[in-house]
Amino acid sequence: MSEIIRTVLGDIAPQDLGCCYAHEHIIIDASVATLRYPDFQLHSVGNGVAELSQFYADGGRAMVDSMPCDAGRNVLKLAQISQQSKVHILCPTGLHLAKYYDDGHWSHHYSAEQMAELFIADITQGIDRYDYSGPCVDRSLAGHGLLSGHDARHPCVPDPVDRGGRCQPRLSLSEPAETFLLARGPEHVDPRAVLCLRLALHKTLRVEPGALPPRAMRQIQAL
Repeated sequence: MSEIIRTVLGDIAPQDLGCCYAHEHIIIDASVATLRYPDFQLHSVGNGVAELSQFYADGGRAMVDSMPCDAGRNVLKLAQISQQSKVHILCPTGLHLAKYYDDGHWSHHYSAEQMAELFIADITQGIDRYDYSGPCVDRSLAGHGLLSGHDARHPCVPDPVDRGGRCQPRLSLSEPAETFLLARGPEHVDPRAVLCLRLALHKTLRVEPGALPPRAMRQIQAL
């Protein structure tokens, strides 16, 4: 199978991606995340179009919007912004950190297999226009491009990565890079499928040789 990059408007060839900002927040709709952190809210399509149009004029061509399932993700708004700004937008599936969900959220009760089924459907059928926020599911035409790693409630679900997806771990000060890979791979995640889009680096971060892809190692060593 030839390599592709899956955007909210469809698949593109890797050579068409261009300059890409790898961890951005373009839309964050009303959610538990915005209730707990009101300053997080980014609901305006118009503002998104204006900012990404300027980004495009300055030479940018793609962005990864890093808000995953049921934490303010809105794939329909992202598609509108992409159409109007001409910027390729990649949208993740998966889950965010536990603090962005309430105690009764389905992620606390579903098995890894049940969640994998939802995430796989984001890839193969299209992202739910209701963002898995209720009992109804209505698949949009947009598919996800990345699997967002999350906290320790479940390991990073393997199946989306097995289907050619890429994993976007969220590493914190308490979970350095080698801890993520040792805890969740290689039986869960092939290290070659891990994209290091954001690392909360600090003086005590220690990454063993070979724990991360060469490009990521070079970036860390250059800091």
